[in-house]
Amino acid sequence: MRLLTSIILTTVIAITGCGIGQKSIVGKWDCKFNGIKQDNGEKTTIEYLADGTTIIDIVYSNKVSLKPSQNIGQWKSLEGNRISSVFNGKTTVTNYKLEGEKLLFKAADSEDYSIKCDRVK
Repeated sequence: MRLLTSIILTTVIAITGCGIGQKSIVGKWDCKFNGIKQDNGEKTTIEYLADGTTIIDIVYSNKVSLKPSQNIGQWKSLEGNRISSVFNGKTTVTNYKLEGEKLLFKAADSEDYSIKCDRVK
């Protein structure tokens, strides 16, 4: 389950975009899928550091017996509202949109921004 969530996040981060500068998305973001937390009670945060490091933390509720996980990779802002992410040697490019204190991601096969992240810091 944790591996599947990590793959989904990596894919989503790789396939979304809006041409916004690197400094705009630097920070920590609390993410929800389709506007709600995952059914298993997980909490997902993505942190973009100014040095190009990205950290995805997944913490599960006590409803499931999964340990928290952390994925560390690299990111950079690209033209055309895209972000490039590298996790475990795999590069993905994702479109994103920044609306105030919200960072939105859109899957390649969707017209909707189904992952919504609120700025934590």
